[in-house]
Amino acid sequence: MSIEDIPFVEKLIKPFHPLRSKSFYKNSNFYEHKRELDWLTGAFLFIRKKVTHEIGLLDEDYFMYTEDTDFCYRAKKAEWKVMYLPQWSITHFGGASSTAEFPIVSEFQSIKLFYKKHYPAWQFPVLRFLLKSGALFRMLFLGILYGKEAKATYARAFKAV
Repeated sequence: MSIEDIPFVEKLIKPFHPLRSKSFYKNSNFYEHKRELDWLTGAFLFIRKKVTHEIGLLDEDYFMYTEDTDFCYRAKKAEWKVMYLPQWSITHFGGASSTAEFPIVSEFQSIKLFYKKHYPAWQFPVLRFLLKSGALFRMLFLGILYGKEAKATYARAFKAV
């Protein structure tokens, strides 16, 4: 893959998961070693039965996004380890269950819920400011790059926060 084949945004901002097939940053050795992390994606988790008996299952207040972060947060608070094990893998076809707008708006709403559940109330205005700033920046920047649809999506995310 040449530098010309990489989407413009990925040239500026490193993608979330560097092992994606289209990523300029693939072959990162971060994912080659077993390590303890704060959270893992809920697309593929092995969970001990003892953990679910102690902290419960995924929180049903989250419709689709951030429930994995919430679960791992509660597990760590209960002194369980959240481990990434490189010998296990799956292929997750992200976005197959939603439109382009749905995950963005839902994730913003779920992050708000996560903070309301787990952090002091005084931190919530700071979070709202950061989320609104991020949505506004993306609305302007991605609106220029990708057009009206991207701009409208982040405008809805801005309003959701």
